[in-house]
Amino acid sequence: MDESDSSANHPWTGLTGQAREDALLAAAKKEDELMVYSAFNDKQAMADAFMKEYGLEVAVYNGNSESVLQRVVQETSGNKLNNDVIVLPAPDLESLNDSGILTPYESEYRDAVSVRGKGEDWTGIRRLAFVAGWNTKKVSEDEVPADYADLTDPIWKDRMSMELGDYDWYATLADHYLDEGMSEAEVDDLFQGLVANSEVTKGHTAQGEFLIAGKFDIALSLYSQTVDRAKEDGAPISYGDATPRIGPVVVRYDAGALMKGAENPASATLYLDFQLNEAGFEVDRELGSLPPVPSADDPIAGADILEQDVAELVEHREELADKYDSLVNH
Repeated sequence: MDESDSSANHPWTGLTGQAREDALLAAAKKEDELMVYSAFNDKQAMADAFMKEYGLEVAVYNGNSESVLQRVVQETSGNKLNNDVIVLPAPDLESLNDSGILTPYESEYRDAVSVRGKGEDWTGIRRLAFVAGWNTKKVSEDEVPADYADLTDPIWKDRMSMELGDYDWYATLADHYLDEGMSEAEVDDLFQGLVANSEVTKGHTAQGEFLIAGKFDIALSLYSQTVDRAKEDGAPISYGDATPRIGPVVVRYDAGALMKGAENPASATLYLDFQLNEAGFEVDRELGSLPPVPSADDPIAGADILEQDVAELVEHREELADKYDSLVNH
């Protein structure tokens, strides 16, 4: 393992714009193949675009979050670091902040990301928006209420779905309602009302497929990209024509980080820069994903957005997950 620190004084340190890109590329051309560990299968599309842009070689190892984390911990404990960049859900990278295996990434592109879209050693590289979607053959947009509270009405009994593991969606909404002046008892009543009207489904992909098939009329916490991709394929599914109809919309981040002591610090830094500028954003849009920085034509523009407090979620993860589990499995 190279003991150099990616946060050290490199030729690109303090540079911006084209000067930074030129310095990074010149250094990256002297390095070996960039290695990215990722929990997301579509990471290859970003790597391919990066290789096409700069002529640099990138290898991607894909696994689920648990396997990626396990691999990194094993390699670093054995002093055999093999990757330069790691891409995981933000809470998983937040949990590594005190591990000493990540190093800070500083750039003008990181500066443009929301405060809640970055941690000490990680930076959000795309957003995932939890939206309430519906089957347009079974529900018209005029019938859909504007907030979750209205979905506790008995008219929605057995017509909705909630996802089994979405404790982070639940916790973010619950905190919002408490901040708005609701009591804990009132918040509990609201979610109990939603559960009473819902079938619990495991997995967002399955939830979207069941909604399209008409197994239920509304799904409370789909990913917006699931809906957008299905709509492009002609599926009878929507979360609103101009902006999400049911609010608030909870946003979480997938994130990237640089490995401390990485063999290819210039390539790694350039890779994160690429993901966080317009070239990377275009790859996200082609995938139907939300770039990390909102734009005027954002699919969720105009919605009441609640960004997750990642540090808070990680600190209280077990407690929140248990509470949500007891709620949906009462």
